[in-house]
Amino acid sequence: MHELYEEAERNNIRIYVGSLPAAKALSIPGYVALDWSLAYTMTEERYHTGHELGHCIRYAFYMKNDPDYIIKRCENKADKWAIKKLVPEDELEEAVAMGITEPWDLAEYFVVPQWFMELAIWYYRTGSLAMPRRPQHPSSAAGHDYGNVS
Repeated sequence: MHELYEEAERNNIRIYVGSLPAAKALSIPGYVALDWSLAYTMTEERYHTGHELGHCIRYAFYMKNDPDYIIKRCENKADKWAIKKLVPEDELEEAVAMGITEPWDLAEYFVVPQWFMELAIWYYRTGSLAMPRRPQHPSSAAGHDYGNVS
């Protein structure tokens, strides 16, 4: 987690921790907000912090009523940034060379959710987030499908 807070500081992004009535996490230019009342696991904390930093660093923001393709594009930009930060390709290759090959073991090793590790593996294999059967994104249950637009 320390590397994410250092990245935020380098980019003049403030991280707010508190209660959010409508989201687990969100970002606006220069700010990331995390809802700690939800008792995050370390993997959730790393994912949400990395993903929201990705929105800020890639300036990938959208309004609630924007067309779906804009929302997907912004979400994918944030996920691509988070993948590169949380699961660097060279470190993933090193872990596989050490014999850590199952997605769930790699997820534990990198302290990210398994669905996110599966997405990272696909991204590094294909260069795209457009998976035939994209892993369950936690926001999907809330009505968003941050699916298959790279």
